[in-house]
Amino acid sequence: MYTDKNWVGINPFAFITGLEVTCEVVEAAVTRITVRINRRRSLLIFTFWVACGYIAARGMPEPAGAIFLIGLTIAAWFGVVSFLGSYLVRKEIDVELRS
Repeated sequence: MYTDKNWVGINPFAFITGLEVTCEVVEAAVTRITVRINRRRSLLIFTFWVACGYIAARGMPEPAGAIFLIGLTIAAWFGVVSFLGSYLVRKEIDVELRS
């Protein structure tokens, strides 16, 4: 779960289900690299966080519970799915390819 390869210190590959990398030659000295990420695992973690947030929000008063659930949903989406499940994976692959 931990790594020294990024500034966060979390291994982003633990949050994805699969990875497909394809390389194709575009010109004589140019290669196009396409990275496809299967984020099913990060979506399951996101769903778990939203479900836990829903359970916690039910015990709160009406406007506070709704605000809490909306905030938790947005934070979980950008934190788990978008950042850990996509951006950091692509960033680490990019760093390794450039070195």
